Amino acid sequence: MVYHINSLNNLGKKNNISDGINEGEYSTIRSKLSYMFTAVEHTTKCQIVQDNVRECLQFFDTLSPKNDQSRIFADVNRFFENTVNSFYSWTQFTEVHYNRSFYSTMRCKLYDNNEDYRYTLALRTCSTHKVLPIQSLSFPLDADKKAVFEIEPQFLIDNGDIPKGKAIYQELVDKEVKGEKINLKTILIALSMDMPKYERMILHEIHKEIAPWIRTFTKKWTNDMVYIAIYDENEVAMTGNLIGTFNEYYASLGTYCRKSNGKT
Repeated sequence: MVYHINSLNNLGKKNNISDGINEGEYSTIRSKLSYMFTAVEHTTKCQIVQDNVRECLQFFDTLSPKNDQSRIFADVNRFFENTVNSFYSWTQFTEVHYNRSFYSTMRCKLYDNNEDYRYTLALRTCSTHKVLPIQSLSFPLDADKKAVFEIEPQFLIDNGDIPKGKAIYQELVDKEVKGEKINLKTILIALSMDMPKYERMILHEIHKEIAPWIRTFTKKWTNDMVYIAIYDENEVAMTGNLIGTFNEYYASLGTYCRKSNGKT
């Protein structure tokens, strides 16, 4: 089978961009397009995490001693587990698709350098395999103050499946000795601030891998083109409008990156 790429401009003029694409070249194109679509999905997962963090914090701020006590722990854990589970899903999605290329190294740095990153993962382990992550909350005597969500470091040591050889284990032991507690709202606020940074770092590496191919593939594209698709030798369209695919990819980059190289 031989394929070709045709375009249609804003005046309705049809133009052949590339002819004589063989099966191997076509397979490469499909693979690159899939890579771009995965990047779009990755950004969507990041947005899900951010939305869950925001909704969790908003819900926490609505709580008062007047809330239905029979529902309060189900509700706070529901919002909190949505957050930690979506964050874990985001990390696992990244690991599946990009671990071999760059994430295996980046993941260790993110874990070591960001308290919210490692504590969120530990709390997810706790919530999935052991007990509810939020066991108690308190309300200050000052009526204007919000509910306080704190956990003992020993709670994570006991329920977070943290190996003794990891630095976070000693970190938690030191906190326990000093009488320090982990403020869950502080962790969530830090996560809401750091997620765009995490996503920007990952998208930078994703784009660095595919940018040379994009520049080559789109070098004949012009601004007046409104429709571009790949066709087989029987004139059957094998893709949708590639302009839409590329624009969606760059929109995802633009959500977290100030600049991105390439056309469209």
